Amino acid sequence: MKPHVREMDQAGAMKKEIVDSLFANGLMGMEIPVDHGGSGMNFTSACVAVEEVAGKGWRKCWSGGLERRAGAKRKQMQHGG
Repeated sequence: MKPHVREMDQAGAMKKEIVDSLFANGLMGMEIPVDHGGSGMNFTSACVAVEEVAGKGWRKCWSGGLERRAGAKRKQMQHGG
């Protein structure tokens, strides 16, 4: 991920394969219950995961685009999507 940070920051968007990987590894929808497609983590666990990912050199991407995508997916999952 780190080699792509500058490019993603300049584009204002994340690479699809990175977002797909975050979903595949349970890092999107972390606080959404497992039976609704999330990871079922509690708030503290989700915070630790965010800090670990953000500390890898792409804090700006995480706090911006990724969080917006996670929020959109959260809404979709809450409404049966």
